[in-house]
Amino acid sequence: MSEDRSRFFTLTFLGFSALIALADQLIKWLVQQSMAYGQSVEITPFFNWVHVWNKGAASVSLPMAVAGSDIFLLR
Repeated sequence: MSEDRSRFFTLTFLGFSALIALADQLIKWLVQQSMAYGQSVEITPFFNWVHVWNKGAASVSLPMAVAGSDIFLLR
């Protein structure tokens, strides 16, 4: 029974992670399609949605082997 429970939590975690990754890529695609680069949309008085690209994050957060690639990032 413990093995079934462990498998359930593992599959739930992987499924949730996949949904977050898909939502992330979908939002990035929607922003690229609907906003000009540098455009800002005020959401609240203290939060703006801005279309910018952060090309420096890939070389810091990913190993050097995939640092320049677009395998996991939508730029």
